[in-house]
Amino acid sequence: MSPFSQTAPLHNVSGSVLIFDEAQSLPVRVLRPCLYAVSQLVKHFGCTAVLCTATQPELNRIFAEPLFYPGGAIRELCPGDKRTDDVFRRVRYEDIGPTDDDALTEALDREPQSLCIVNTIRHAQKLFERSAGGDGCFCLTTRLTPRSRKSRLDEIRRRLRDGLPCRVVSTSLIEAGVDVDFPAVYRELSGLDSMIQAGGRCNRENRRPAEESVVRIFESGESVPPFLRKNIEAAKRALRTCPDISSPEAVSAYFDFLLYQLKDASSLDEADILGRIPQGMPFAGIAEDFRIIDSGDCSVAVPCPENNGLLGALRHTGPTRGLLRMLGPDTVSLRRRDYQAMLDAGHLEPIGENLSILADPDLYDADTGLKNAEESELIF
Repeated sequence: MSPFSQTAPLHNVSGSVLIFDEAQSLPVRVLRPCLYAVSQLVKHFGCTAVLCTATQPELNRIFAEPLFYPGGAIRELCPGDKRTDDVFRRVRYEDIGPTDDDALTEALDREPQSLCIVNTIRHAQKLFERSAGGDGCFCLTTRLTPRSRKSRLDEIRRRLRDGLPCRVVSTSLIEAGVDVDFPAVYRELSGLDSMIQAGGRCNRENRRPAEESVVRIFESGESVPPFLRKNIEAAKRALRTCPDISSPEAVSAYFDFLLYQLKDASSLDEADILGRIPQGMPFAGIAEDFRIIDSGDCSVAVPCPENNGLLGALRHTGPTRGLLRMLGPDTVSLRRRDYQAMLDAGHLEPIGENLSILADPDLYDADTGLKNAEESELIF
């Protein structure tokens, strides 16, 4: 019997169609537990799972294992022989090779409207500071509060729509379904799926010829975050045999190399979650170790005119679910080491466990967000 069948709330999804959008973003470190859960919902609850993505990872090999869904009906809703380049191709990719920040800044400044996506927060802030001062320059990272990001995205969309100058430097957060349409995109070398997602921010509305809508792939002199090294290695390997970055052959080669050659089963389940299930399903331990989004552990509420009353209530009553939900638009998440460093420096007013109010509002920059947080290896 599946352990899922003993979990009462799951009866609510019985017989449902489950849609997993951007399936390529399932974290590799918990990929096997995620697919195990999907297979159990299909096998034991009569569900249909639909995995949607422009860069379909090769998952059939895992589903075919005895523990998952061997012999199950897995099919493409849009088979390869039904897809044509003319229908789906809206951009062209160009590899411009090693590009230092001087050359990159000059290239961005030549474009009236351009988007540059890099791998780290620190690099995004550095590039913004080099190009800031001109009209319509923006920096997007998770160092900005959700409220700040929303206001900037609203202004970015307005400028793009009205044909005004608009130059944006961002981390990969802009690739996660953000609806913007730039005529030119620059993308730092990363995983193949991320680079193709960047292409979705170029000529998104299909208003320009594909040949005039260019996504330029470059390598910077910045150090590569450790968790991206294998993705980049797999991308380079795939592109040596499939030069067309967006071709189904390149995507297939990329995921095959990343998931089954560079990694093994243990690295697709780093916390050994599946290995613990036969031991009686230790729910609390698995819940602690299983995280789809590996975000910051600690939260900093940033004062602003809109939340003065909420911060007063937070100081008076302490954190409650309702208060935290209302403060969400003005909160920045930090990794524990960065949070502790700000605490030690006296920059934070502690309120509860892993929660503080920013003690000095001057440490929040309107353009680049929260300062004094050394988190160079985060991509979001």
